[in-house]
Amino acid sequence: MDSDNRKSRIPTFEETEKLLIKFNELNAEQEELIRLLDNLEKEVKQTNIDLDALRNVNEENFCYRIENDKVRILKAKEIIPTLEKEKLKKDKELDSLRKRIVEQNEEMVEFKKKYLKIPDSKDVPSTSNAEKP
Repeated sequence: MDSDNRKSRIPTFEETEKLLIKFNELNAEQEELIRLLDNLEKEVKQTNIDLDALRNVNEENFCYRIENDKVRILKAKEIIPTLEKEKLKKDKELDSLRKRIVEQNEEMVEFKKKYLKIPDSKDVPSTSNAEKP
């Protein structure tokens, strides 16, 4: 019977505040992961554009590449392998971020189930059946 009291007891203001803080932290983490994913997807897209462009030029042509805030002049054939390696690395990072986002989403769903009491639609009174004055 004591366990029933704990389940039905109304949380204190401090407990509610802590839950809201935790939920907001989870939400902020998820937004940050999504922002990182978006940026990385843009980088991969740009890398693909660069690779396509370099594959369509003479491999002996000189190209400019910025590395560590320095401009380097290299031949196209020297840049392509580096870009391909970078793309593979970024693809792995994308996969990892997507997995983290799924895990984060699952954590948020569990948090909502555990702490946020959302009534079923059948428990909420319908406004369409309400008496009209």
